Amino acid sequence: MVGRVAVMTPEAEVPSEDPVVLTVGRLGELLKEGLSALFPGDLWVEGQVSGFHDARSGHAYFDLVEPSDEPGRAVAAKLSVALFKQARGRVDRTLSEAGGLALSNDMQVRIRARIDFYPPSGRLQLIMQGIDPGFTLGRLAVERERLLHALADEGLLRANRANPIPVPPLRVGLVTSVGSAATPTSTRNSPAAGSRSRSWNATPGSKGTDRRSTWPMPCTWSPPTGRT
Repeated sequence: MVGRVAVMTPEAEVPSEDPVVLTVGRLGELLKEGLSALFPGDLWVEGQVSGFHDARSGHAYFDLVEPSDEPGRAVAAKLSVALFKQARGRVDRTLSEAGGLALSNDMQVRIRARIDFYPPSGRLQLIMQGIDPGFTLGRLAVERERLLHALADEGLLRANRANPIPVPPLRVGLVTSVGSAATPTSTRNSPAAGSRSRSWNATPGSKGTDRRSTWPMPCTWSPPTGRT
């Protein structure tokens, strides 16, 4: 068998035109101009907040990511976001008035932003201007319903309703020395907080047979602080 030898024609050897030669600075300028022409105004971008960071200047920075469909895999896409101080006050108020929300990691958001390319660092960034709280609330509602259905399927909601609610104590006894810090602490942290309960304060003497007591008196409880 005789092999064939390919013959390279002059037309196939090199392109007819050489590629454009640019400096790094000029290429950066063209990218910035091109993005500005392609996206002349603000746009809405949806994603999940990741790596949220508060700066001392009052600015905030985070990544807006699109999680992978497969758990445990790297994110499918990511863009850096800058929320400068002036816009942040407006965003924080919008979220707070919508239901006490605040920007935090893992939150699903729809942000209003403009695309910015900064040639000196080669950084492509979204400059955040606003937020749609309705989108976040809607996603939270969807996630809540999903969680409730999962709990119901496992029988956990039914099991939780079967647990009796304990009755708070209506009489509390405290044995401590005069002036002890235990008295105000027990009052603040009592499980009977908010109820119309009575307390007895028994002050023991130095010997086993010496006991002085104050008789029952109404006690107004403060909300528990969680400390013991």
